[in-house]
Amino acid sequence: MADEPLVRVEREGARGELVLNRPHRRNALIRPLVGAMHAGLDELVADDDIHVILIRGEGGTFCAGIDLKARQEEPELMEGMGPARADFHAAIYECPKPIVGALEGHAIAGGSGLAFACDFLVAGEGARLHVSEVGMGMMAPLNLLWLELKFGYAKAMELVVGGQPYTGRQLVERGLAVLAVPDEEALAAARAYADRLAENGPAAVAQVKSALRALAGVDDFRARLARVQGG
Repeated sequence: MADEPLVRVEREGARGELVLNRPHRRNALIRPLVGAMHAGLDELVADDDIHVILIRGEGGTFCAGIDLKARQEEPELMEGMGPARADFHAAIYECPKPIVGALEGHAIAGGSGLAFACDFLVAGEGARLHVSEVGMGMMAPLNLLWLELKFGYAKAMELVVGGQPYTGRQLVERGLAVLAVPDEEALAAARAYADRLAENGPAAVAQVKSALRALAGVDDFRARLARVQGG
């Protein structure tokens, strides 16, 4: 695994994929991985042949959140994690191209924040998303910000303060995912959904996303995150 990239950037037609590639750690987040995701996102945004971006995890798990083992045993891998995650999520917010998340396996804590950051979430019926930070005495600022921006106060309270895991099917029932399919079909369904979106005019999609950001009244994602964090 040492020679494997932390993130793979793949292309198929007008679809670009960001693939988290730490399956031995359930794609848990370390600072170099976040930096590689940001670089990969920038690469796909700059590619005019790519009209839609799909985010997924290698090995059947989306993302298990912050790598707690690395935080204890290899703290150098976590240095600068806060600013790096803020910058990456700001780049997602500002991305002019639609982003589809393929939710397989688990999305936990920071992994659920990455799932909520996607414009469209396609999930396996048995996949589990869990905003678990409050149960560990933490605030979950990125989860809180994305949920409030996209789904409102009630959903933010339900997911963050309620702190219960939800299956892919339950996410669809609550309006948090667009589609739930049998687990073994989740990636194929997410790709098909992304490919359909890629048929739209990219300039028009970029205009729609820009207009929605303006309507949300959030000009600076990082400043909004700092407010959530009490900064």
